[in-house]
Amino acid sequence: MKPLYLAIALFAATLSSSHAQVPMQDWQGLAIAAITSAEKGTVRDMVRAGHYYRTGFGVHRDWTQAVRWYKQAARAGDANAAYWAGKLYLQEQRPAEAREWFARAVGMSLEEVQASWELGRLYLHGTGVEQDKHRAAAHFFNAAALGYAPAQYELAQLLREQGDETSAAHWLRQAAEQGHPAAAAQLHACAASGGENVAPKRAECVTTQHG
Repeated sequence: MKPLYLAIALFAATLSSSHAQVPMQDWQGLAIAAITSAEKGTVRDMVRAGHYYRTGFGVHRDWTQAVRWYKQAARAGDANAAYWAGKLYLQEQRPAEAREWFARAVGMSLEEVQASWELGRLYLHGTGVEQDKHRAAAHFFNAAALGYAPAQYELAQLLREQGDETSAAHWLRQAAEQGHPAAAAQLHACAASGGENVAPKRAECVTTQHG
């Protein structure tokens, strides 16, 4: 089984590639069909309409329409649509609205790991919210526990900052095993600094890496 965050990236790349192989007239037909169904209240097609407007496949790229359809689908119970609404608000540098929709996504489904990670980053950096590293860690943990490597890496950094080297090394190793480049680099540097006189914290990192 592929690591979760690699699987998400692979799915996105496959989706983009598959669209790239569809003739322009077919894109337009697919987009029009989805938007027409969305207008009739089909949640699945509301999400698809949001995707078409967000990416510009088959229609002119339209941020307003993309957000409209994502929010409508989210209000109908689609957690992933709530995530995408938050993502578009974040891209427009509107973090307060982004936080609201990421929180809705997580509230509907804890499996929305990307939304949990985005919430963690907002609280970690105090972007649009009061900085709160404890809340950041809680959101990172939600996603980390479900195997999302970027959240595992961020959680490791926070735990290390708090002095919990054992837990930090555990999550760093989890992220590295999934191919997270920064986590892998840190563990490589950790191992390279080993030796008889290694400091206890560094030794814990190496032990966890090879344990």
